[in-house]
Amino acid sequence: MLKRFSQKLSLLCCLMILTSFMPVGFAAETDNIAIAEAADIPTAVYGTPELGSNDPLWFKTNEYPINRSSAPDDPRPHATGTVRILWDENFLYARVVVEDSNVYQGAGGDHTYDSVEFFVGPGSSGSNQWRVSATGVFSGQSHTDRAAWTQITDTGYIVEIRIPKRDLTLQPGKFTFEVNINNSSEIGADRYEVVSAFGPPDSGFNGHEAFQDSIELIPAAEPDPRHSIIISVDTGGKVTPNVPGNVKRVPAPASPATDRGSNCR
Repeated sequence: MLKRFSQKLSLLCCLMILTSFMPVGFAAETDNIAIAEAADIPTAVYGTPELGSNDPLWFKTNEYPINRSSAPDDPRPHATGTVRILWDENFLYARVVVEDSNVYQGAGGDHTYDSVEFFVGPGSSGSNQWRVSATGVFSGQSHTDRAAWTQITDTGYIVEIRIPKRDLTLQPGKFTFEVNINNSSEIGADRYEVVSAFGPPDSGFNGHEAFQDSIELIPAAEPDPRHSIIISVDTGGKVTPNVPGNVKRVPAPASPATDRGSNCR
């Protein structure tokens, strides 16, 4: 009996020692994920996607519905959608797939045309509002580092956006964020519906209170081994292929030990 007790005590001591070597950050990150999942809080996974490339990172973060309509009884066609969210130290990224049977495809980018609005962090009167139309026209807040890619589809349109953090801090934890779809007819400039993801529809412009701390920023389950290439050209220059946001994600270069046949010039 005494020998068996000693063995159990030794095993317990070993487990305690191993636990003491576990990185504190890892334990805290694991707790954040567990808490968010238990509370059914929408999450955004850490990662830097390449816009417009069907980046695999989009499919490592959860997809959430955009279906809270301001006009559920309107007889005209309704818009719905889904959103996936990513983040890194400098940007928040979102991919919105919109289902809309009568998309306006002409010029115009304000809220009266088919478009997607993003409210990032606290703010009111549009101070935290970013908007991209179905055809890629920016409106709302402006910043030299904002970027977007859009595509008209057979069933609606897709918007991928990169939103600069400005004075916000992006780190694991709760974050205030909202997505709205503005729904107009194919004529344009006649918005008749707003559809939201996390708070009451069409409430974002007035203030963030209705969707405060609506999502949880969480770490990635595994690191992305790719590197970012920043592309820039002088006035009149041209780069092929043209990458939205001038950031292309590429595989990490192989080390000489594993790729001795390479010849870089």
